[in-house]
Amino acid sequence: MDFQPKRLQGKFGMLPSFAAAMAFYFLVSLIPFLVVVTRTAAWFFSANLAPELGVFLREVLPPESRLRPEAVAAALSSGGGRGLGAASTFLAVWTATSGMNELARAVHFVFSDEKSPHPGGWLRRLKSLGLLGIWTAAIGSAAILLVLLPVLRTALARLGAGFDWPKVLAAAVRYPVAVVLMFAAFTLTYAFIPEPEHRPGWRAAGVGGAVAATAWTATCLVFSFLLPRAWGANLFHGVLGSALATLAWAYCGCWGILIGAGVAAVLDE
Repeated sequence: MDFQPKRLQGKFGMLPSFAAAMAFYFLVSLIPFLVVVTRTAAWFFSANLAPELGVFLREVLPPESRLRPEAVAAALSSGGGRGLGAASTFLAVWTATSGMNELARAVHFVFSDEKSPHPGGWLRRLKSLGLLGIWTAAIGSAAILLVLLPVLRTALARLGAGFDWPKVLAAAVRYPVAVVLMFAAFTLTYAFIPEPEHRPGWRAAGVGGAVAATAWTATCLVFSFLLPRAWGANLFHGVLGSALATLAWAYCGCWGILIGAGVAAVLDE
């Protein structure tokens, strides 16, 4: 039997352009988004998450990106410090919503009916602000976990645990919790962005969120760990190697987001 989901008919040809646009805006808005995360954490918890976010980025990005965590931390601290004015905060939020706006546009496209126009303009920008809040909470929670883990590891070490608890905590807690937070953020994204008549149920959105979180985690694992060790060489060379490697990583990760949205749309149908 030829199974052709109605919601995805005629849309497959447009998905590569959506993935490319999402990857571009994702990279453009990445640092402003992290500034928003660090500023929000400073407001609510009086915590500086810049060093932890820099280290986390270095671990998930391809080695060719040549990311230096100390440089990222310095950029975030200078943009998200206590002296940040209202105008700079607004600029960071607006730039960060550009990436979220492209994500909202892509999710709208996957779930929408071709006969009805896609919501745009200020309505989608307002939804992008909502998405920014969802992802700020998810990434901020992951970063706060990175701050708390060393404290917990030190406390357990002082208690004289029977075996090496610090290494167990680092391996068994850190990344699974990050995957769970991504799953929650993707699920909320798929449930929040589509129009009410096209929104998937929570079960369908949850399955799509699990697919997207798994795909994004697998992309980070492949680009940052497997390919460099399997090939024994950089994927890209030359002056533009760093930009190309980072863009390829983002492009593959954005495909995972689109696939997760497609799975949620098909299950809901």
